[in-house]
Amino acid sequence: MESPPSRGGVLVGDVIELLAAGLSIEEVVRDHYPDLSEDIIRKTVDRVAKIVRRSTASSVPKPLPDDNASRGL
Repeated sequence: MESPPSRGGVLVGDVIELLAAGLSIEEVVRDHYPDLSEDIIRKTVDRVAKIVRRSTASSVPKPLPDDNASRGL
């Protein structure tokens, strides 16, 4: 099994969780990971977003037609 993505021992998921909790990138760097740069975090978040989009694009079922629309409502 592959290990979670990390940068210098920092798990990407840990940084994402801090951002999801409402911390700004600046706060993440200043208060938690001073060895990271804001630019590295931005690029990593962008890369993760692309990976998620690509992996879910083919696995997300198409929405069902709106029942009201099919009745002309």
